[in-house]
Amino acid sequence: MRKSLSLAVALSLSLTACAGLAPQRQAPPATGEATVQAVVPSSFAAVPGDNAVIGLAADLPWSTYFADPQLRDLIDRALRNNRDLRMAVINVEKARAQVRIARSPLVPSVNVGSQASIGPGDDTYQTGANAAYELDLFGKLRNQSAAAQESLLSQEQNARSAKSALVSQIAQLYLTTLADRAQLALATSTLKANQGTLDLVDKRHTVGVASGLELAQARSQVESARNSQAQYRGQVEQDENLLTLLVGEPVAADSIQGGWSSNLVVAPPIPAGLSSTALLRRPDIMAAEYGLRAAHANVAAARAAFFPSISLTGSAGVGGTELSDLVSGKFLWNFVPQISLPIFNGGALQGQYAVSKADQDLALASYEKAIQSGFREVADGLDLLRTQEQQVSAQTNLVRAVARTHELTNIRYRHGYDGYLSVLDAQRSLYQAQSALISTQLLAQINRIKLYQALGGGSL
Repeated sequence: MRKSLSLAVALSLSLTACAGLAPQRQAPPATGEATVQAVVPSSFAAVPGDNAVIGLAADLPWSTYFADPQLRDLIDRALRNNRDLRMAVINVEKARAQVRIARSPLVPSVNVGSQASIGPGDDTYQTGANAAYELDLFGKLRNQSAAAQESLLSQEQNARSAKSALVSQIAQLYLTTLADRAQLALATSTLKANQGTLDLVDKRHTVGVASGLELAQARSQVESARNSQAQYRGQVEQDENLLTLLVGEPVAADSIQGGWSSNLVVAPPIPAGLSSTALLRRPDIMAAEYGLRAAHANVAAARAAFFPSISLTGSAGVGGTELSDLVSGKFLWNFVPQISLPIFNGGALQGQYAVSKADQDLALASYEKAIQSGFREVADGLDLLRTQEQQVSAQTNLVRAVARTHELTNIRYRHGYDGYLSVLDAQRSLYQAQSALISTQLLAQINRIKLYQALGGGSL
């Protein structure tokens, strides 16, 4: 009895000593505002003349930001049918199942079974329940569960990021389709105008007023416009095909109606000197932060693997030498504690710990890179917001000036004051200016969409 008591005391003291050496769970590396300010400037450059303050884009639903009902319908259909978004949602469900698996060792496992031994000696029958439980004195199981939980949160943010990207892609492609249709309409009207000029030159050539060179130049303008018309017709068809892919179901060409406008997407007012901590609302940065926390928990779990593993197993039931004893036989029980201490495993534990530390460093670098990339996207969007409005205004004035030049040149040509070369240059300049205006307006609106996404919008 005294020997058993001494052994129990020694075992208790050894477990207490091991518990004193157990790794303590530390707080994850500094994240949030401190990390943002450490890797990027504290605020974005202010937009001159705009001091309005609104809620963050992350709080502005896409259904509110995009006013066009046709665009909202396409986005809604894409959110239901897009395959990439569906895979992101499946990854979330997979991560949720992995959390359940990681948490299962934290509670005892119980199995019920029966066994029989029949032989030349006495037969034995036994039925009962078996239970097993590992004492998590050193935090290995808790940290593994925490890592799985953080990974789940990271996958949820990845799904939000995929949703935000899909909303942005649909909106950009919708605008691009309308702009390409406007380009097609411009090429068609230019072809019609050039054909009218060709008819005029042909008549003048017939009566000997226009030269053969002027007639050839007029024909080249017609063919150039016809080439542009074919180019944009093909581009519109490609836009519609890509839209069908992103939406996940057929999109009829007549479901997108209405003309091109430079105000289909209006950028919300941006606070002057917007703080860079607004980046913390971006789903991709939140996903990277949860990934960093998961990596930190994995380091703690790998460190805990160096300490003893203590498991308890037991069984209880009834049994005897007769089959009827399974119902009212002799009560049997068994309890076995087990201690396993890793001594030599060829460096596997050290290697696993080194891998988890490297994963933690990679997660930190990935988190900082996500913040820096996000800052650049927002800063670029704000810079373009300041300049593209000026570009659109200047290009609009250029179109007016070139249109007036084209009009006067045609008048002078009809009255014999100028040669056809002046008309040719005016036609080319007008078409190029009008086409460039549509492109400039499109880029300005796409930038507004990208800025909305960069500030965390579209993921609600």
